[in-house]
Amino acid sequence: MTINILCATDNNFAPFCGIMLTSLFRNNRNNQICVYIIVDETFSQKEKQRFLSLGTKEGQEINFILTDNKKMEQLPPISDDLAFRITQTSYYRLLVGSLLPPHIHKILYLDCDIIVNDDLAPLWQTNIEGKALGCVKDCWIHFHSEMIEMLGYNPKDGYFNTGVLLINIDYWKQHNVETRLLAYAQANSDKLQYNDQDILNGELHSEVVWLPERYNFQVNYLRKDHRATYPPAFQQTILQEKQHVAIIHYIGSCKPWDFQYPGMPFDKLWHTYRKKSPWRKIHIAKPRIRYIKKLVKSLLFPSKYREGFQTFLAYYKPDWDQLYIK
Repeated sequence: MTINILCATDNNFAPFCGIMLTSLFRNNRNNQICVYIIVDETFSQKEKQRFLSLGTKEGQEINFILTDNKKMEQLPPISDDLAFRITQTSYYRLLVGSLLPPHIHKILYLDCDIIVNDDLAPLWQTNIEGKALGCVKDCWIHFHSEMIEMLGYNPKDGYFNTGVLLINIDYWKQHNVETRLLAYAQANSDKLQYNDQDILNGELHSEVVWLPERYNFQVNYLRKDHRATYPPAFQQTILQEKQHVAIIHYIGSCKPWDFQYPGMPFDKLWHTYRKKSPWRKIHIAKPRIRYIKKLVKSLLFPSKYREGFQTFLAYYKPDWDQLYIK
């Protein structure tokens, strides 16, 4: 069986994309994987070689596709509150209908901040005939009703996360989905809070197949404040899916590669695959200088600075047991 995989990255996120692919290959040795990575013309040749060496080592195929800059110019800029962690590459998935080779009929899109933890053959075999894509509910769904209404549809239709998308390329071509997405983006640019995710939901909310949460298990599903808003049945579903997660999605501003967030859910698993990848020596985000200064002061002058440092540390290294359910 051949599973087509789609990714999008730039030079900054290339290591995280590579670590994600490492986890994918290691857990899908019985499947032939064909990866398509969308990049722009500035993408590093050195990083390309790393990806190709990974594919060779794992016996899998990796291809690079250049994005369409003219179409990208039609899309609105990333909102200011997301620009620190999301780039224009998030829009690349909107262009899959025209960028991919004509023999591709279906493809599985995966974000870079993901770890694959199981065989994806059952997901790949999901029937999405007559639909644009397969997707999983967003973990913020019960906070989104007002935003959904602003996007122009009934909140009962739901709101999906775009980090994992099983895309029906044939459907996109037959129903002019790409053209529709670009038109929706231009007509609703003032309403977009989550950019590409809002565009996909706004235009395709009634053309999707809902997938089990285990195929896009967003770590914030486990946040206690989120769980309190979920209906009892969905709370139980999350606890069940947590036991056999297939795809872990480290959504939000807290990432396992950040210095200040060790101990977050599934943190150790991400580092396991980092160490198995060609990017094993990647530098984890360095501590800010003020952190180091406070640490030194607390060690040199414990009676004066230790209490203040403990308060500071609590902000930098939150108590995950208090924030998340186990």
